[in-house]
Amino acid sequence: MKRVMVSVMLSKERHRWLHEKRVAEAYNLVLYVLNQCKNGDEGGLVDLRLVARQYCCNVTRKLIFNRRYLGEGKADGGPGFEEEEYIDDIFAFVIHLYSFCISDYLQFLRGLGLEGHERIVEDATSLLEKYNNPIIKDRIQQWRDGKKHERQDLLDVFVSLTDDSGTPLPSADEIKAQVNEIMITAVDNPSNNLEWALAGMLNNPETLQKARDELDTVVGKDRLVQESDFPQLNYIKACAREAFRLHPIAQFNPPHVRD
Repeated sequence: MKRVMVSVMLSKERHRWLHEKRVAEAYNLVLYVLNQCKNGDEGGLVDLRLVARQYCCNVTRKLIFNRRYLGEGKADGGPGFEEEEYIDDIFAFVIHLYSFCISDYLQFLRGLGLEGHERIVEDATSLLEKYNNPIIKDRIQQWRDGKKHERQDLLDVFVSLTDDSGTPLPSADEIKAQVNEIMITAVDNPSNNLEWALAGMLNNPETLQKARDELDTVVGKDRLVQESDFPQLNYIKACAREAFRLHPIAQFNPPHVRD
């Protein structure tokens, strides 16, 4: 599975193949933020955490399932009940995977549920499977029945992988497990980094102004940022890397201090 992920799912060719899906979610993000700014009832306030988490989840879901919403979503481009429940479930999963639990160190306590972590993770897994598994099962059946022949997303790639004899490589259970893992790991880090980066910029107005000036110079005000602009956005990339340096994604990384 590691070989499949590196050489097939995360290759440069696959990254270019999925470009239009990422662009579509970027446009939807801008639309949603714009609608939030126009919302007079909320005073034009934007919930950055909600926007960041939902955007990261939407992009990943679009790449895997070729769909933005699990339900109907909202007219303003925001998440519906299903999407909010889904993202809350993912973060409940992440929080308890990395939190302290005595039974991780004393094996004989496993199964007693002293901290309740096992039950929370089991419930989170069940909720993910409730949303993901029917989509995966239906897609596998479409390929088996010959109703689907072209790859449109990463799930199609998973399902259509075969060995030299034409036998499907990953089983249905392996596909389900890998999709769950991708969804869990792909949302937390980028959304947290965005929060930290913007929080740091808001606390340092000069830094924020430099980033805005770079955007105006490289992109201008007549179009949206494109992925092709990234090589020229050196200052903004430096801000993102600094956010990762100051707030590393894993607790066991060595302490980082400001220079």
